[in-house]
Amino acid sequence: MTLEYDGTHFVGWQVQNNGRSVQHVLEKALYTVTQENIRIVGAGRTDSGVHARGQVASFKVTNPLNPQQISKSLNAILPNDVVVRSLEEVEDTFHARYSAKARVYEYTIVRRPIAIGRLYAWELFYILNTEALNTCAAMIVGTHDFRSFCKKDTPRKNTFCSILRAEWHEINEYLRFVITANRFLHGMVRALVGSMVDVARGAMTRDEFHALLYSNSTVTTPAMYAPAKGLCLLEVLY
Repeated sequence: MTLEYDGTHFVGWQVQNNGRSVQHVLEKALYTVTQENIRIVGAGRTDSGVHARGQVASFKVTNPLNPQQISKSLNAILPNDVVVRSLEEVEDTFHARYSAKARVYEYTIVRRPIAIGRLYAWELFYILNTEALNTCAAMIVGTHDFRSFCKKDTPRKNTFCSILRAEWHEINEYLRFVITANRFLHGMVRALVGSMVDVARGAMTRDEFHALLYSNSTVTTPAMYAPAKGLCLLEVLY
């Protein structure tokens, strides 16, 4: 199942006790359509307020059903901030999370006040050195320990990630950061964006950013986390 959702009014992908989650909304709709208690698995556990254009989820049903009909039925009853873009049968060995090879996220910054699209971009009015943004992005490509760029509640067993692509694109008043990696830690993209912005506005030096990247400290954290609303899961690669 490939999904698109607006994360504004969700506490995140994963079922939680403290609010509305994308997973719960989908499982509730699947029960209505299939009359089965189905547990779905998402490729990425997006945080509260984070959006998705290409989230992937997998689930198993007991009775054979037509994927197109399920998709049509789900979209008829799901709230308007969740859409099933496609649905297809896969091998039993497929797992939305563990079969994934990489995930692609995009972070959007807009450098003027906006009315349309304000829920999907960080309205940021600092004067930014865009060359510094790309210098920092180039630093993170490759395999690194990103323990300094994740939330404190992230399990510390493995904090290494392989970044395949990290680029900033300037389009008129918009700045878009696209990053592809084999895996991401909790809050990692927002921490990276916030730190790169700190460098671009002169609040942090490039050497300090480099030191954060290569720090072995478990307490060193970036100065600023970018707001969740600018982040979107674009695609999951298999």
